[in-house]
Amino acid sequence: MNFYIVCRCNKDCQNKKVEYEQALKLFEQFEKEISKGFDLLKYWKLSAKNLINRSAAATILLSNEITRRFNVGFKGDLINKATTVLTEMRTLRKETEELYLEMIKPVRVRLIIGWMYNSIEKALEQITK
Repeated sequence: MNFYIVCRCNKDCQNKKVEYEQALKLFEQFEKEISKGFDLLKYWKLSAKNLINRSAAATILLSNEITRRFNVGFKGDLINKATTVLTEMRTLRKETEELYLEMIKPVRVRLIIGWMYNSIEKALEQITK
């Protein structure tokens, strides 16, 4: 992977994060205006929060790769950002798990939540060490 490609991917993730934040604001606005459909909106808002967090995590992981491979950037700043995003991710993990437990058998929920979060949490944990 060359420097340009990694930087471009990083910028794409930053742009997606902004789009997801805008979507969350729209959902929050809808919530004030609607009279029914709150349950469905709850799912969309949680999805948007997860996408915001995931794009922030991807940006951190790509920035870490830029720092590691090309000696550009500051590792200390990445550690702080990774810690913040990891904390938010763990909160979202619990919220998502609670939501899924309302719909799916607990054994399946553990599998799904593991698929959704384990690898990215592990990667962020490595940065925070």
